[in-house]
Amino acid sequence: MNGMAEPRLDRFVAFSFCWARIVIELDEKQRVSFAESLTGDVLGVGAAALAGKPVHELVHEEDRALLHNVLNVVHDHGRIQNVDVRFRDGAGAPVPVTLAGHYLGGGYRKYYLALQPKQGADPAGAATADGRTEDGLYEARAFTEAARICFDRARDAATSGRPGAADPRLSLLSVPGLSDAGERLSESQRRNLNSVMASLLRGYSANGETAARFADDRYGLVHDAAVDVDQVKQGLAEVLRSLDPAGDGTVEAATLSAGPDVSEQDVATGLVYAINEFQKTNRTGLTITHLGDNLGRLAKKGVGHLVGFRHIIRNSQFDIAFHPIIRVAGGAIHHYEALARFHGRHGESPYRYITFAEQTGLIIDFDLAMTGKALDWMARSHDPTLRLAVNVSGKSITSPQFGGRLLGLLDAHPWARNRLMFEITESFQIDDLTAANQLIQQLRKAGYAICLDDFGAGAASFKYLNMIDVDIVKFDGSAIRNSQAVAKGPAFLRALTTLCHDVGVECVAEMIDNEDMLAFVKDCGIDFVQGYLFGKPSKDPSCFANPAVVTAGTAAPGTGLARAACA
Repeated sequence: MNGMAEPRLDRFVAFSFCWARIVIELDEKQRVSFAESLTGDVLGVGAAALAGKPVHELVHEEDRALLHNVLNVVHDHGRIQNVDVRFRDGAGAPVPVTLAGHYLGGGYRKYYLALQPKQGADPAGAATADGRTEDGLYEARAFTEAARICFDRARDAATSGRPGAADPRLSLLSVPGLSDAGERLSESQRRNLNSVMASLLRGYSANGETAARFADDRYGLVHDAAVDVDQVKQGLAEVLRSLDPAGDGTVEAATLSAGPDVSEQDVATGLVYAINEFQKTNRTGLTITHLGDNLGRLAKKGVGHLVGFRHIIRNSQFDIAFHPIIRVAGGAIHHYEALARFHGRHGESPYRYITFAEQTGLIIDFDLAMTGKALDWMARSHDPTLRLAVNVSGKSITSPQFGGRLLGLLDAHPWARNRLMFEITESFQIDDLTAANQLIQQLRKAGYAICLDDFGAGAASFKYLNMIDVDIVKFDGSAIRNSQAVAKGPAFLRALTTLCHDVGVECVAEMIDNEDMLAFVKDCGIDFVQGYLFGKPSKDPSCFANPAVVTAGTAAPGTGLARAACA
């Protein structure tokens, strides 16, 4: 291979060909010292013509700053992958490629770039079944668990006295200009920007994986203590400015350590608290410096939240808000979803509290408390036909402790059979589908219908539908909007609806907020609808069913579905 006699390097290059069409070797000054012969097919330039050239001259002018940052990451951390870069062909025209890089230090001091001609790609950011986006970044929940494992392993290594025990850090990074950049850039440019940001963060992470995207402009990173966070910030800022010159390249960061005296439980609690606080901070006037603290001290704040949430559960400091699910055929209310509303937090989304409960283990107690409150309300209701659906976390449904306590609670209220339903939410990924299905089938056999919530929001939905027998699926509102927005969308939604019907499952479409959406899902064969078109959630379900508040003109034209006056 062009005089490369060192067998170790031969093997490395041969391995690279498993993925790449082009492999380029660079010397310590980043000049081409070797290129394989297929460069002519992709770049229109023979390998011999590249020899001795600085690699930056081979790259499109607008992407040279990007390549500079890529090579910095490769040099400092050994590797990077899946970065979209435009090289130049013999005439200077841009050639999009996907790049991976590796650096051999020691006596070699060589860079190796593997290039694959860029093909079509799925939009970065789509969720995968393992809790990561397509660009390899974790979502918040999966990242919290991965970060905890990193800190736990470091503690175990230090306790056992193993040499070279890692001293991990958690850095939370905000890039306020990213949201504005997304409005200026094309879809392919946005995808490339996301991919490059992800590659840089993974390159700096402790094991090449522990990096996360919490929102369009917020990231998390677990890294070794030796990593210079200012260098990470500078690299992200340079990438943003190179791809969006009109934007603001500001990057903010807060870095947290565990400290030698912080217990394993406090580290876990501190991680949950810090990440939740980071996610909820408003982008306007964003300040994350208050998170720059020891995880042990943050854990005390997190413990305060735990105690407060336990107090909410123990003292039943929450109410039920009812939202109707309406049968498309005929327009009658089939049942109500029971939604939690916490006392003293008017207008604040309960989702953050539910997520906190899932991550700290309190969700089992809360789901049981919510079920108990729904049963108490139904027992006092003067309407024996009223049916309620209670949300149950995917984490609860796989817990033997939850299953035993829930079945005991239902046994004490046998009249609730065929009136109480359960919606299994995907806010927490179900890992043990066998355990989940076992409890679900016990509930169904006892007369309690099961709905799979958030269907279509992630790749796991189809796996759940295949492995778990349920009565209803609820299509996520984003899936409905996406189907309505693209030409192929109606065909896909109709196909999914037909699939569900073929396996004996009915379909609900949520977030139906206008008459066009209602007509769309009706045409696609959806059985039930839910949304603000029919009123906002209310603590008084009678406002939906009371004929006095349903007036002429409050029905969606041509549907027969009444809209109530609940606010």
